[in-house]
Amino acid sequence: MAKTDVYSWRLSRELKRLLAEAARDERVSLADLLEGIATEWLRMHRDADEETRQLALHEAAAPCIGALAGGDPGRSRRVREALREKLAARRRSRSS
Repeated sequence: MAKTDVYSWRLSRELKRLLAEAARDERVSLADLLEGIATEWLRMHRDADEETRQLALHEAAAPCIGALAGGDPGRSRRVREALREKLAARRRSRSS
């Protein structure tokens, strides 16, 4: 990506020295080091924001997931039994 914009800010002499030292250790320019730091920071915070949004969506949807308001508490048991009976009948008819 081409770098076209310039941004500058004031920082302490000690912080500048530490950043320059880190850039030398990483064998990159100070600008590249700062860009990497800023990119990583943004990625971490965007991911955190997205995770917060996803948690809110899941929390809002949770009461509706897997719930049917039919007023028949035995329905799932009866459906399971009926399905088992149909599968057994199908197996019997295939083996005959």
